[in-house]
Amino acid sequence: MDVEWQVTDKTADPIPEGGWLCFPFAIEQPQFKLGRLGGPIDPARDIVRGANKDLICLSGGLTITGTGGLAIGLCPVDSPCVSLGEPGLWKYTLDDKARKAAIFVNLYNNEWPYQLS
Repeated sequence: MDVEWQVTDKTADPIPEGGWLCFPFAIEQPQFKLGRLGGPIDPARDIVRGANKDLICLSGGLTITGTGGLAIGLCPVDSPCVSLGEPGLWKYTLDDKARKAAIFVNLYNNEWPYQLS
């Protein structure tokens, strides 16, 4: 499946916002493998404590596997920032948590700090 999305004539807004594509999957007890620089990682075991686990940048795709061998792969070629289970902007979770089998692909955000004059 190939998904294409575009926005036309969007008004700039200084209020924090982000746009997502959500891909929910009917997979029970999901386990994730993420394509990161250096090789695939399991976010439940391979992200160090203290690092953000809510917004993750990929260098490739990802997979979700569940019970009974059910699996799906997703490769967001032009949008490498993803969140697992729920949108992850403006969050910073230190410990791993149970996640839903949903991938949120971040299309845009103005999360980065700025200073008003």
